[in-house]
Amino acid sequence: MSKKNNTKIIKKDDNNNNINNICKNLTNENLRLQKVINSLMETIKKLELKKDPIKQIKINILKKLNIQTKNEAIFKVQSFPNGEFVFISNTLIQIYSLKDNKIIQEIINEHKKNITSLSIKDNNFFITSSLDLTIKCWSRNQKNKFICSETILKAHLSVIIKIYIEPLSNNIFSCSLDETLKIWNKPKNKYQNMTILPQENGVCSFLIINEFNYLITSGIAGTIFYDYITYKIISNFKEIKSYNAECIKLLDYNRVIIGDRNLSIINLIDLKIVIEICNVFDCWCICVLDDIFLTGGNCQNIRIYRKDKYELIQIIENAHNNDINGIFKINFENYQLFSFSNDGTINFYKIETN
Repeated sequence: MSKKNNTKIIKKDDNNNNINNICKNLTNENLRLQKVINSLMETIKKLELKKDPIKQIKINILKKLNIQTKNEAIFKVQSFPNGEFVFISNTLIQIYSLKDNKIIQEIINEHKKNITSLSIKDNNFFITSSLDLTIKCWSRNQKNKFICSETILKAHLSVIIKIYIEPLSNNIFSCSLDETLKIWNKPKNKYQNMTILPQENGVCSFLIINEFNYLITSGIAGTIFYDYITYKIISNFKEIKSYNAECIKLLDYNRVIIGDRNLSIINLIDLKIVIEICNVFDCWCICVLDDIFLTGGNCQNIRIYRKDKYELIQIIENAHNNDINGIFKINFENYQLFSFSNDGTINFYKIETN
């Protein structure tokens, strides 16, 4: 009897596909490593330039604005590079000039329901999302007024928690309680859905870190690290959860901070938890500066930590009379920070170092 030949025949096309896949994976990994090396070199240069470490940091309120209108507290605030601001209150959009200290434009009821998120690209363009499940693009016209230039209808099936427009690609990122993060691109004249990433129980926040090719999403079910090129899951931290849009921030070149009641800091090189800090109150927002980071939330106080030792160095007590919704950097005149609250106020701060 002749023996049965069990030799598996491998087609040439299969070999070529396997080789191409291996080369593609190696290329992606090399790109990631090169970005990490470049980031490390930049950090080393900065450390060499910094001769004297900051011994003491003090943050003081320079100016307080009360922008409550029609008995409706402000919900979202962001700043343009030119010193103008967008104030969001329910369906009302206000453009405020810090230089002139006045509202220079009001946009009323363009969204049918309350606005949930806001992202500014530059002095002439920003986007908003709403409970009406739309995303609107706003462009500055020749009369220096913002008009709605495009509307993405039925962007999600449930509440849109956060939107972000990437300055270089102009891609729009949006996350929702419908358990998806969507990435929209604009090949021609209108935005179209490009990629959908699912996450159980909804996505509340996300962060793009180009230096590592990471796309990080966080929500009720935990935090996921995706490869930004292939969108494959790299790591999943089910124990680290975030419920608010402004609670994932890049701490420095190789660390990311994620906030809830605890502040979790993850090393971006080995993807391991460095430390967890008890923040006392639920964290709704994080702001990162050169040597410090600040947190705010369901409390009237702002807590300030050192980045190197993770130690609490200052508490700005009663910064607002209600919960703090956001803390952001600003570089205009003498102001370096601003925070806003449910009480309808915005505080502007100056940082002093010794």
